[in-house]
Amino acid sequence: MDGLDILGGVASAATGGLAGAVIRLLPALFGGVAKMFTAAGDRKHELEMRRLDWEIAKSSGEQRIREIDQTGIQAQATAMMDAYKAALEAQGRPTGIPWVDALNTFVRPFTAYYFLSLYGIAKVCLIVYAWAVKKVDLAALSKVIWTPDDSAMFGAVMGFYFVDRQLGKSEAKANPWNSVR
Repeated sequence: MDGLDILGGVASAATGGLAGAVIRLLPALFGGVAKMFTAAGDRKHELEMRRLDWEIAKSSGEQRIREIDQTGIQAQATAMMDAYKAALEAQGRPTGIPWVDALNTFVRPFTAYYFLSLYGIAKVCLIVYAWAVKKVDLAALSKVIWTPDDSAMFGAVMGFYFVDRQLGKSEAKANPWNSVR
């Protein structure tokens, strides 16, 4: 017998049974209310768990989509590099006809020297014109001699001609295209 049963028995004796019955029902009443709050908490917890499961599934799906996109981008880049490699190999392969091979090896240096010469002549003409005809002082002339456009032109020509030449030399030592994958 617990404390509420004893209290209910005393209250029944004192009030004729009604108070004792109420006191004896208190544990069942509080138990029912507690179960109701527990059930509500359980449902709220279950709903939160479902929401978290949904967010995890959504995040996993988005991650998978990003992985697929990256795989496609990598495959496309690999295909482009393979095509570039094939084009370079075909371009550098001798034809067996001496005059065609000589012309093929002559075109690139000739073009580089030709355009560098034309660019240099144009620059010299501009400087002579500014100095002799317009009587521009040396401070103003220095702004015309080497401009950001000149730097860009110089970098483009040097990069195109010499870097490509260096890559061709390193190609003979080890084929870097095979290490891309």
